[in-house]
Amino acid sequence: MKPNGKRTALAFGLMFALGTASIADVTKPDVAPARTCFSDGLAKAGKGDWQGAILDFSNAIERDPSAFSAYAERGLARLNVGELKGAIEDYSKAIEGEPKKPMYYLNRGVARRWAGDVIGAISDCSKAIGLDPSCGLAYYNRGVAEMDNRDFETSISDFAKAIEINPTYEKAYCNRGSAKSRKGDYREAIADFSKAIALDPTDAVAYSGRGLAKVELGEFEGSIADLSEAISIDRNYIPALEARGIAERKLGEAAAALADFSRAIALDPKDAAAYRLRSMARVDMDDVEGAMADLSKAVELDPKRPAVYDKRGICWNIRGEFHNAYANFETAVQLAKGDATYPRFGLFLIDRRLKRGDPVACLRTAVHGWKDGWPKTVGLFLVGEMTEAAFLDSASKGDSKTASENQCAARYYSGMLHLLDGDDAMAKSLFTECVAAGHPDFVEVAFARAELNRLNAKH
Repeated sequence: MKPNGKRTALAFGLMFALGTASIADVTKPDVAPARTCFSDGLAKAGKGDWQGAILDFSNAIERDPSAFSAYAERGLARLNVGELKGAIEDYSKAIEGEPKKPMYYLNRGVARRWAGDVIGAISDCSKAIGLDPSCGLAYYNRGVAEMDNRDFETSISDFAKAIEINPTYEKAYCNRGSAKSRKGDYREAIADFSKAIALDPTDAVAYSGRGLAKVELGEFEGSIADLSEAISIDRNYIPALEARGIAERKLGEAAAALADFSRAIALDPKDAAAYRLRSMARVDMDDVEGAMADLSKAVELDPKRPAVYDKRGICWNIRGEFHNAYANFETAVQLAKGDATYPRFGLFLIDRRLKRGDPVACLRTAVHGWKDGWPKTVGLFLVGEMTEAAFLDSASKGDSKTASENQCAARYYSGMLHLLDGDDAMAKSLFTECVAAGHPDFVEVAFARAELNRLNAKH
């Protein structure tokens, strides 16, 4: 977060004021010059002159090494200029001299979290809570660090405690909404984001969070309305631009999505995710060459991201260059920490198409290790452990949104097995149903269109 010209401390995205600091009166001959340097530092910090403040606080410390408030203030200034190691050292020194001040632990926690030490940040917040159990900010900060650590249940509990202490704590509602979204509790998340918006109608993050939750629930029009509001508040808010692009793709508005992703890239040309997202909007518009260019840039910026290779495999597959598609799907599987279900389907179908190896045995080994769910159902069908009738029936289960999505995908996979078995007519019928199912952003739809083009050229 950028300094705002006021003497503030940075706490996990929330700026808060430190109490007025001073150097205690002592009998050392250097105390008066130290006090003068300290006061000068406070004045410069108040004007946002952090480097000047650092110099003055350093002079104060040189004249009086026991001036622990000067260490704390220098730590604050270093936080504002991103000198995290120095900030941690300064707050540690301040804590050594004044171990009962919770704010010192809080600000050291900020520096530790920003430096990537999430566990250390949680520990510092816990120490601050031990010193002041009524400090809502300490619970809030610990909740944010716990979110970083993917401990969503505990973070939700800490945000709730912060809200209990301060029922108008807007940022706590907003972050609790984020934690609930990441858990998949989208309805509850929307309620928290709505409360945050009621408390602060200018919070672009809350509108964006609510918009993303609505995307997950299939409420695309409402999502776009929220994300557009976030962008009207902050026209350079990249997460909202990218999220709106995702929602627009869901509605088949690929050109609008392309514009939003392009705007995000213009704001941050090193945003690999924006290139990856834009590539799929280009696929929706049958611009596979443009998609490949975007994915090449994404690989350059983020070469260890499995999704980039998966999407590049998708593009090669659409173009009918199956060996290149295979290589990219294989890289996606190798890089993925999870099961990489869909790249594995790509590998299986290409091996079947090219009549090589034992694709059924390879996929079966992986599928049997997956947890129950739609990807496992697809896998069981592909390896012959589920009939087509049972597969299509399974796709019709669940709520209307889930059933519609799964039926669309199921028609592609069923069509592919018919195609690979030489039944072009049935494959063409199933691919046509897949394309007409109303999910223009699905990769299965892009694949089905490509197969229809190949079938039409063949016949």
